[in-house]
Amino acid sequence: MNKTIMKTLIICMILSILTFNEVNEYSGGNIQNVNQLRNFDKHLSSSYTPRSPILIISNSQFDSIATSNGWDGDGSQAFPYIIEGYSITGIYQLIEIRNTDKYFIIRDNLLDGENFQLDGIYFFNVANGIVQNNIIQKNRHGIYLDTGCTNILLQRNNISNSAESGIRFNNTNANQIIDNQVLNSTYNGIWLNSSNNNLIHDNALSNQELGIWLRDDSNSNNITRNTIIQAENSILLSNYSSENRLIGNTLANNSQCGLKVSDFANNNEILNNTMENFFSFGAILNQTSYNNYFSGNNFINNNAAGSSQAYDNGTDNTFEYNYWDDWADGAERKRGALGEAESEEGSGVPKVTSLVLKKNFSLMLLYGIT
Repeated sequence: MNKTIMKTLIICMILSILTFNEVNEYSGGNIQNVNQLRNFDKHLSSSYTPRSPILIISNSQFDSIATSNGWDGDGSQAFPYIIEGYSITGIYQLIEIRNTDKYFIIRDNLLDGENFQLDGIYFFNVANGIVQNNIIQKNRHGIYLDTGCTNILLQRNNISNSAESGIRFNNTNANQIIDNQVLNSTYNGIWLNSSNNNLIHDNALSNQELGIWLRDDSNSNNITRNTIIQAENSILLSNYSSENRLIGNTLANNSQCGLKVSDFANNNEILNNTMENFFSFGAILNQTSYNNYFSGNNFINNNAAGSSQAYDNGTDNTFEYNYWDDWADGAERKRGALGEAESEEGSGVPKVTSLVLKKNFSLMLLYGIT
């Protein structure tokens, strides 16, 4: 018995060190600015080459424009076209590409919309692109992937002061949004409409009305290890968005709600996220949400004026093995939808009581360690 207990403690400590530090990057405190979480250098350059907006509407035009501009590459997977080093300003789409499947990389550009009229980068029915290390500011949408886009990677871009959304997907599947910084969007940091099988990973979002919004049958997307602070609401799943996975995200210091699940959003998994310092609830599920699963999450200092950190008014939603900081004995419990009824979650009191290990006790259960 002693050996079993010792083995469990050792495994739990390893999980705590590896998983808590890697997945839950934010471990509490009053972070006021997303730059405290990311050492993101905008790399403003004096060597940008000013030029007019770029418009490409076919593969053949891509070839001719690449040749006339002297862009490196040939549009193949091995040698993609490289569009780099430009400063583009204006009231039009600054880079617009339509109906192509040439391979290309757009990197190290400054795209300044000046008066928020149209988009920094707009793709329609485009495949096989990388958008990387750009500064995109003062546009309607920073980056907009419209109908039919696939196999597009958006990585390490700094997107700020968008009039509507920092990143917007409409009817576009199998793309990746990784390690971007999205700041000061009027409405949404990242917005997905009828878009499936996308990855939203390791992004930092701050100062927008809504951090990430999945709507209108946006299904089977993975939202992992993002940090969202200083938004009115962090993440919204709505309008039949289903079978999405939210894992290891940090939602903190926002004025309203951490995660809201509404309007027939169902069968979503919410695992090992931290929801901290919300004026309202850490999570809200309305009466038309059902079969959503919450496990391994940390609920900390939410709805301080009320009696419950989460509000579940839906059907057949499951909360188990979550950490609630307002339970002094460390018990894993769920408060009722109205904060009245109280019932035990899962196995009740964790075997390990230190705060860091207690936050990761849920992982022991998820991985079958007893």
